[in-house]
Amino acid sequence: MAQTTLEILQQKLNDAEQKYHEIQLTGQVRRVRDQNGEEVEYGPVNIQDLRKYIAELRSQIAALQGITSVSTPVPMRPFF
Repeated sequence: MAQTTLEILQQKLNDAEQKYHEIQLTGQVRRVRDQNGEEVEYGPVNIQDLRKYIAELRSQIAALQGITSVSTPVPMRPFF
């Protein structure tokens, strides 16, 4: 049975999150295969790029699931 786009994106997200976790724990460079099939190295220096990639994958997954926003809730501020 062929994998759906959602399953493929979820696998990529799981891999990217695992690599992010490994970088956080070890500080070493990790390789991630991106959406284009290219292998990208991430490490402590460019971990922000990996965070952006993870956010992009989450957004694409949410769109496929019909969820409009996956942002973290922010406390409301009172207006006077």
